Amino acid sequence: FNILSFVNSITKNWGFSIIIVTLLIRLMLFPLAAASFISMGKLKALQPKIERLKELCKDNKQQLSVSLIALYKKENINPLSGCLPLTIQIPFFIAFYYVLLQSVELRMAPFIFWIHDLSSSDPYYIFPVVMGLSVFIQQKVNPRPTDRAQEIVLLFMPFLLTLLFLQFASGLVLYWIINNFLSILQQLYIFRKYKF
Repeated sequence: FNILSFVNSITKNWGFSIIIVTLLIRLMLFPLAAASFISMGKLKALQPKIERLKELCKDNKQQLSVSLIALYKKENINPLSGCLPLTIQIPFFIAFYYVLLQSVELRMAPFIFWIHDLSSSDPYYIFPVVMGLSVFIQQKVNPRPTDRAQEIVLLFMPFLLTLLFLQFASGLVLYWIINNFLSILQQLYIFRKYKF
């Protein structure tokens, strides 16, 4: 809240302050996110080999698991490292949630156009829908999951998150939208830089 308040003393708009603080957080976490995106890019490049292993071991799940682990070890890839940025975001998400929930200053604080109160939900549900679209775009940039069940769960994730965020404070949804789009830009930058 102190950082947000300081930025707001310059911008005089809590919504733009949330955007700037989100940008600062993403810049601060860029080295960790970059390492994760590099790992995800390697995983994306490895997808044809993974698909070939699935074909070869389609009747033997245990052999497939052993073969995948061996492939990951050979290529020096940790498939779980793609979750790192999301895990790191959780404390910031919780902090923003409580700042928006408990800060009197944010009550009735307008942003732009139809958002007249960053501490209440978007009356037209535009922010939650945009946030759901950002999750969908982010999934398209990421490599396809190797597990079919995981792929199905991820397919429904944008819809579930959109429904969940319908009643969240506009400021919190704004944070998540900006965070997702900055994450997408970081991924595209890393993937182009390392030619994944």
